[in-house]
Amino acid sequence: CAALLGAVAALGGGALASQPPRSLYETLVDDASLHDVQMIDARRGWAVGDHGVVLATDDGGAHWRVQPTPTRDRIGAVSFVDSRLGWAVGGHVQPHTRQSRAMVLRTTNGGRSWEPVPQRTLPALQAVRFFDDRRGAAAGVGSAFAPSGVFLTDDGGRSWRTLGSDASGAWRGGAFWRHGRRTMAVLAGERGAVGAAEGLQVRGDSLAVNGQPAELLAAAWTPQTGVWLAGDEGAVFTAPAPCGAWRRVETPVRADWRALEAKRGHIWRAGLPGSVVLRSADGGASWTQHPTGVSTPLNAISFVDENHGVAVGDFGVIVTTDDGGRTWRSRRGGDRRASVLWLLTDETEAAPELLATTALAGGRRTVVVNATHDSSACLAEAAHRLGAAATHRLGGGSRAAARLRTLVAAY
Repeated sequence: CAALLGAVAALGGGALASQPPRSLYETLVDDASLHDVQMIDARRGWAVGDHGVVLATDDGGAHWRVQPTPTRDRIGAVSFVDSRLGWAVGGHVQPHTRQSRAMVLRTTNGGRSWEPVPQRTLPALQAVRFFDDRRGAAAGVGSAFAPSGVFLTDDGGRSWRTLGSDASGAWRGGAFWRHGRRTMAVLAGERGAVGAAEGLQVRGDSLAVNGQPAELLAAAWTPQTGVWLAGDEGAVFTAPAPCGAWRRVETPVRADWRALEAKRGHIWRAGLPGSVVLRSADGGASWTQHPTGVSTPLNAISFVDENHGVAVGDFGVIVTTDDGGRTWRSRRGGDRRASVLWLLTDETEAAPELLATTALAGGRRTVVVNATHDSSACLAEAAHRLGAAATHRLGGGSRAAARLRTLVAAY
């Protein structure tokens, strides 16, 4: 978990020291990678990310302001039910036990202030959706006490109950909705894991790309499009319903897809590299690609209708569209580049002080790539606490070298 040394490769540019003097916290907040975004109408929305960051806009994404929070944990997801009431969830990994702990925040004034909702046994969360002021659903990493990794609340997030499951889940993304009185979900997980919830039970499944488990990162659903999953190495799957038969979708662009959004019959995809968004206006039957003007990976997309959308990503990058994703405009961080890339090849040779000196004290925008056999969130947690602006797991296999080249080009 403490292994933070491999090879260091200078990428050119990206130094933070040339900017006007700022506090360490201001630097970390400004550069924090963003993991989720929600627009509740064409003008108002929120984005969340590392170091407890919450950003808000009231002009359609043209400008964003930092909203103070009482946490420095990673915030992985956000859900508002109206312009005032919302939740943000995430958590951290404890370095010695490698057990994760959830962090849940709640606001009743549009994010002007956030208050923690204490959680004692809930693991770190990656996805959340509230349906009203009391009922909500969330997903994260399963544990011995909650193997499904899927949770429901009926009291505004104060307490959560675990759904039953036939398999343990480590969920990276999810889509939730209500069907009558039942909560429905489709969940994207590590090593090809798929979760489908219909009521109080989560059913597990697995998907593969070229015979290897697909690393799934994002999920989406609408009545018109059915359910969709996307992930690394161009993995895209669809089914008519959460427990339906999955079909792989071939598209003209092969990328590591991290973000999915669906509105009525429209679907959008984005990821690594962030230079292109794929758009379908016919429920996924055909796709067109549209440049964003940025290369930094995009981690989440939110559309409030078929025209107005926002995508967010690493280094705090934000791009917006008002024509359904045909054209995109950089609003924040579009010109940011990495200064240092760390490639971690051996977890037994640790030099965390060097990373801290480079990223924190040296003020150089640093990306950490995990090429070790340790795929846990603990390495990413340690890297972020030592100042890394973004982290990636490289993975193995024949495409590792190609993926590394893609990362270097993106950053």
